Amino acid sequence: MKPVEEMKVLLSTQCGANGIMPDYHITVCTMVATAKCQLGMTLIKSQPVPFAQNNHARIARDDGFDYLLLMDADTTNCPSDIIERFIAWDKDVVSAYSYNRHFPYMANVFKLQNETESLYDLKPERHSGPNGGALTVGQGLQKVDMVSTQMLLIKTEVFSKVEFPWFSYEKNILPDAFFCQKCRDAGVEVWCDTDYVAEHGGLNPIKRKHLIAYHEEVDGKDYSQYDEQRDKKVNVFKSRHGNKIEGMTARKVGVT
Repeated sequence: MKPVEEMKVLLSTQCGANGIMPDYHITVCTMVATAKCQLGMTLIKSQPVPFAQNNHARIARDDGFDYLLLMDADTTNCPSDIIERFIAWDKDVVSAYSYNRHFPYMANVFKLQNETESLYDLKPERHSGPNGGALTVGQGLQKVDMVSTQMLLIKTEVFSKVEFPWFSYEKNILPDAFFCQKCRDAGVEVWCDTDYVAEHGGLNPIKRKHLIAYHEEVDGKDYSQYDEQRDKKVNVFKSRHGNKIEGMTARKVGVT
């Protein structure tokens, strides 16, 4: 593996209708100021999530970056050394611990119950809490089946191993689950560093301490309403865009 100082990382964010949270700016500025790697950035505004993510991946692969770091626009309070820590793990795909920003704060990191399960059949109640395969904070580096793209480092060589589209709503699941299943099908391992939490900023920030309290106190709830919300979100997207996966070209911001 090359020295971290020679690694080129593209930090990429999709900017939605709500724009970028102030906490995100603080987090990114801290990461840029302390980064040991060569760090570039792309922002894509007002594109559906999978359009933007596929474009980020193309740019990272075609412009000679070693890694793509996907980061949501509401991410905050990440440790400043998170990029170097993730690179040091030397995994194809590695994520910070992430969770739903709304109650019941379900973990977006889990292991399927058996090898025959598919993320294309994903239902939230299947991974609601430790009894459903979800991981909790502080379990170190774990091989998993599902992670969120909230703070996700991907080796660009993965985009040659995994067939395009890498991110899509076409299987009636969210793009992060789609990507993880494509990785499983291609034999690409997915890992999560559960000691590093990608916190949500914005008007109703959910911090690590809130998440830990939730894991200690809440489990076994009825999650059917959240399953319905997920299906509604997917159906709204498909009614507007169909299964279209091509998007506009992102505006590139050079390597720092």
